[in-house]
Amino acid sequence: MRLFVQRWLTLLLATVLLAVSSCLPSVSIRTRVLSKADMKNTRVIGSVSVKFTLHKRSLESLESLESIVKRAYEELIREAQSEYVGKNVDVVNILINSKVEGNFRSFTAHGNVISLDNAPPDSPERTPVRTYVQAEVDKPKGLEDAIKKVCSSVMTELPKGSKIAVMSITADDSKISALVLDEVEYNLVSAKNFTIVDRSTLDLIRKEHLIQTDGAFDDATLVKLGKLSGANVVIAGSIMKSGNTNRFSLKAMNVQSGQIITMARESY
Repeated sequence: MRLFVQRWLTLLLATVLLAVSSCLPSVSIRTRVLSKADMKNTRVIGSVSVKFTLHKRSLESLESLESIVKRAYEELIREAQSEYVGKNVDVVNILINSKVEGNFRSFTAHGNVISLDNAPPDSPERTPVRTYVQAEVDKPKGLEDAIKKVCSSVMTELPKGSKIAVMSITADDSKISALVLDEVEYNLVSAKNFTIVDRSTLDLIRKEHLIQTDGAFDDATLVKLGKLSGANVVIAGSIMKSGNTNRFSLKAMNVQSGQIITMARESY
């Protein structure tokens, strides 16, 4: 099973990083997440929890999110190895919660301990997994169902084994845009039929080729980025508001031909 994104320490968008700073009273981070299907083939032998504290000033750089995830994982692994002496273990499905306490932000991390003993090289236990960050964003009612329906419709039209680059989701609220982008990637990864280009790779390509964007991409730029990333399919979407109704839409394009493969939309 090699369908999770290669880097598990992946930074989300800079807008979500703001939630890790002192602006919000609390923030949750999900990392090293295994799908329900993979959990069925994974030997969970227990769970561990740890606590640690960081000064708010240390959370103001882009690298701080990666540092938080790395610190939590290291603390949990240390605790797991202490509790399960002599066993080859790892920690997955990590949930990190935090809150502000004066000039500090305290973190509580919890995860499932899994056994790596006798696990084959391609098993879920040995597969790198993705980091998902979820700040305190007021998710509009019905958005989650709309994402699932639209993603399901798009995926039925994509060839199995496609290498996909999810480029952008435009919306009036940048936090909602970041959240939806993350959920679209998660749905694609969970389908286990595709390979997803890591977002940090896409960000690096944009910087190297001086591609500027305010969040939206024209078709020519989508195709260009797709080719540079090695993807054969690019996906972009938007959330449009009309009165009391929102509409979420996605389109998938063939990188080689530049043609639209499929489009789907759902109102909520």
